[in-house]
Amino acid sequence: MKPLPLIFLSTWLAVATATTAQPNADTDAFGVRYLQVMLGTLDTSEAWTISDSAGDIVSTDWNELIYGGVAVQLSSNGGRLQYGLETSGLISFQTDASVFGRSDEDGLEAEIEVDNEFLLLDFALGGFVSYRPWPGFRVYASAGPAVMFGTMSIDDGDVEGNRDDIDFDPDGRETDVDAGLYARVGFDIILSNGFIVGANARRVEGELDFKDSGVVDLDEIQYFLTLGLSF
Repeated sequence: MKPLPLIFLSTWLAVATATTAQPNADTDAFGVRYLQVMLGTLDTSEAWTISDSAGDIVSTDWNELIYGGVAVQLSSNGGRLQYGLETSGLISFQTDASVFGRSDEDGLEAEIEVDNEFLLLDFALGGFVSYRPWPGFRVYASAGPAVMFGTMSIDDGDVEGNRDDIDFDPDGRETDVDAGLYARVGFDIILSNGFIVGANARRVEGELDFKDSGVVDLDEIQYFLTLGLSF
């Protein structure tokens, strides 16, 4: 486990007692049933591509994206089987020095290094269903529409290398918005004081076209640790 998720999990466990909790018996009022703080990653090793001067698609060794955000699940029933609405907001930001490389038939390589700055906002609103086979544990799934806003900043002076073979001419900051569908599955361990610890996997269909700065394809599985509260 990487240091950041480990610190995130350890801090939360320090304030919780590892015993089981009873399900919420209030089945009348529609309101927040679960609040989750999410920290996760997305493999983007081949997500960012550009078209070189020969018209070939070239990908880079982009670092994985780190996501942080919040998800809220609302329902009017508090029994073992629950269903209702889910809304979430995620953010990811990174600065990186990425290398695009290409080899020809003779094995000759051309490379350029690109300093870049990337910001992503991901908002979703869907439905969820969850089941608690016993009081201290539940599994859930959710799905619905999602909207992604992304911006990438690359100045012409941030590109170094053999630009005669890989023709890449970014134009400062580019922005794009895309809409798609998301799906999420996960589990929560519910403690006696209402704290929850869990994990989930999420996938969203999304592609951001930054014109001269390339295309970022985000259609991969995201993995999250979740900490939060049960109401």
